[in-house]
Amino acid sequence: MSAILLAQSGLLALTGYGMISWALTRPRFFERFVGNATPRALASIRVLVCAILLASALWEDLASSALLPRAMAHPLGMLKLLHLLPIGFERFVANASLLKLFQAATILLLILGLIGWKTRFVIPLGGFFYFVMAGIFRQYAWFYHTGLIPIYVIAVLSLTPCGDDLSLDRFLKIRKGQPVPQADEAKPVYGWSRYVCWVALAVPYVAAGMSKIRNGGLFWWNATNMRSILYQDSLNPMQFDWDGGLRLRGAPDFLFAFLGITAVLGELSFGLVLFSRFARKILPPLMALMHLGISLLQNVLFFDLIFLQMMFYDFTSPRAAPAPHSSGRNLAAPLAISGLLTVLLLCWVYRVEQFPFTAMQMYTKPRTSTVTYYKVFLRRETGREEPARLHEAIRAMVDGRYRKIVARCFESSQIPVCEEFLQSCGSAYNRKAPEGGKVSHLEVQKWVWDFGSNPKDPNYGNLINRFVYPVKR
Repeated sequence: MSAILLAQSGLLALTGYGMISWALTRPRFFERFVGNATPRALASIRVLVCAILLASALWEDLASSALLPRAMAHPLGMLKLLHLLPIGFERFVANASLLKLFQAATILLLILGLIGWKTRFVIPLGGFFYFVMAGIFRQYAWFYHTGLIPIYVIAVLSLTPCGDDLSLDRFLKIRKGQPVPQADEAKPVYGWSRYVCWVALAVPYVAAGMSKIRNGGLFWWNATNMRSILYQDSLNPMQFDWDGGLRLRGAPDFLFAFLGITAVLGELSFGLVLFSRFARKILPPLMALMHLGISLLQNVLFFDLIFLQMMFYDFTSPRAAPAPHSSGRNLAAPLAISGLLTVLLLCWVYRVEQFPFTAMQMYTKPRTSTVTYYKVFLRRETGREEPARLHEAIRAMVDGRYRKIVARCFESSQIPVCEEFLQSCGSAYNRKAPEGGKVSHLEVQKWVWDFGSNPKDPNYGNLINRFVYPVKR
C-alpha cells in the first residue's frame, strides 16, 4: 500500500470513526435506538450463536481435509498469519489425527459456551477455534460467506457479559452465595451489548446490497442476471439438488426481476433494524424467508443467517422488570461499536476480501444469458458410470466446495492441481468401495447453455469439453 493511499485510508477511518462516535454517544441515540435489556436477552443471543456454530462444527469433517493435495491450499486473509508463525501450522493441517482432535476441541468449547461455563474464557476461545476451522476449509476452496457472520457475532460476544444469565456460571455463583445480576432487570450494559450484536449482523447485509449496486449497476436485478445466477447454481455440483431455479425457467421475466429487486431492497433496508423497533419485527422474518427461497432456488443454504434473525426478538419473561429510564452514558460501548462500524464500512469502501473481513461481494458481477457449468462422473471397474458426488469421498468438500476446483481441469496451468484433487477423491472412494466396485476413472464435463437463445433446451446446453482422469491404484 502506497504512503498516499495509507494516509487517505487513515484519514477516512478517523473521520468516519469520529462522526459515528459523535452520533452514538448522544443521549437521545441510546434512548431512541438502543434501550436497556436484561441479562437474559443478551444470554439468549449467546445460546443462539453457539448453537449455530456447534451445528456447523458437528456437520463438518475437518480431518478429511488432510486428504486434499497441498497444491490446492491457498491460505486466506488472517489465516496466513498462522502459516507464517513458527508453530508448525503447515504440518498441523496435513495431520488428520490432529485435525480430528482440534475439531473435537472446537465442539467442546462451543458446548461449554452454549451452557455458559467459564464464559469469559470459552466464548473467545471457541470463536477462535471455529475461525481456524472455517479458514482451513476456505483455503482449499474460496472465500465463501456461509457461516461467516456468526464469527463476527461471537467475537462481539467475547467482549460482553453474555454469561450473566442462562449459564452454569450463574448457577454456580448462586450456589456459592455470590451476588449475580437480577435476571429480569434491564440495564444499559446489556442493551449496548445486544445492540453491537445487531450491528455485526445488519451492516454486512447493507454492504451486500451496496456491492450489488456498485459492481452490477442500478439494474443488477434484471431478469437475465437473475436467471443466470439461479440456473448456474442449480446446474453446478452443489450439496443439495432441489432444482428449484430450473423449474422456474418457463416463468416470465418479471418474476425473476421481482426476486432480484426484492433481494437488493431487502439487503439495503436491513440497516433499519438498528433504528426502528417496527423494522426489527418485520425485516428479520422476511430475510429468513429470502434465505429459505435462496436454498430452494439456488441450492445454497445459509442456515446460519436464517436462525440468526432470532437475535432481534426478546425471549425474556413477560414479567421482566420494565426498563428504567437511563441515559446509557457509558462511552466504552458506543466507542467500541463505532470502531466495529468503521472497520465494516471501510471493508466495503476498499472492496476488502481477506478472511474474515469482506465487502460482501458475492453474486455482484453482472452476467449474460450464457451459463457455464460442470458435471462430474465416475466409472467403476465394471464399466458402470454414475454421477460423482465428490464430497461423499472427501467430506471437507461438502456444500459444493469443489465446483471451482474441477473447473481448473480446463485451464492448462491448473491441470496438475486438478489431477491431484481427482486422484485424492478416487483414492478416497476406493478405500470405501467393495471389491469389484472400485473407481477406475473420474470425468469432468464442461457444459455451456445459452438460455437466451434456447430457453427450453431439455439438455440445458451442450457438452463442449471433457477431462477424463484414470485413477491410480
